[in-house]
Amino acid sequence: MGKKLDIIPETKMEPKFIDFKKDVTSGNINKGYVLYKNDNPYNDVFSLSINYKTGKISEPKLEQAVQFMNLIGTESKTYQQFRSELQKLGASCWFSVSDNYLTVDIDGFENKLIPTLKLVNELLTKPKSDEKQLDKFIQEAKANYKVSKNDPETIGSALYNYAVYKEMSPFLRRLSLKEIKQLKGDQLITCYKKAAGYEADIYYTGKLSFEKVTDALKENITMNENPAKGKYIELQPVKYDSNTVFINNHKKSPAK
Repeated sequence: MGKKLDIIPETKMEPKFIDFKKDVTSGNINKGYVLYKNDNPYNDVFSLSINYKTGKISEPKLEQAVQFMNLIGTESKTYQQFRSELQKLGASCWFSVSDNYLTVDIDGFENKLIPTLKLVNELLTKPKSDEKQLDKFIQEAKANYKVSKNDPETIGSALYNYAVYKEMSPFLRRLSLKEIKQLKGDQLITCYKKAAGYEADIYYTGKLSFEKVTDALKENITMNENPAKGKYIELQPVKYDSNTVFINNHKKSPAK
């Protein structure tokens, strides 16, 4: 068997890079909303990413808000019911946030695009707080903070970021555990909704035409009539006049 495999000719795979001028169609589909559409020639799966133009730099609480949005359902569906309906459609939905963008990633089958968008839009517009899920979220935060306090890699990253960005370090901008414990579900939902009121770049990969994707989005995803303007914030590294050494005096360090 091994010898037979050895005589099978190898096909050299050539990487294919996207040429934005040729492969991507883009255009405004609503005030403040730009769609970028790329073809998927391989299968009938679509990938959709909605990127609202605000993030953790402008609102640190968004880090907790997106985590909570991944744990709750809607006004008419529990978390389990919502996720079950998504699964029946062969789709997924996930919230995340970076320094400058709140992102909603949606994947599924193109022949189920409309029902998938309708279902996800229900969560985008009518999320419902869940006290049990909030408690779960807080318990997970406690565990993560406890581990990270003594994790050498995390401590090293925190020291590095402080040296580079000082007070703008992500470790200093994030909420403390005490602040997280005081969060309410409705607070987090309000935080998410405010961020979803910003302008957005939308990326779609699939076989449908730009026009059909535009129609599907405009008819099934709620868009703010007057979205807030996003402002990209680039953190600037601190400049030093001379070589500077930063040392973390950790109480559990073996060095004295």
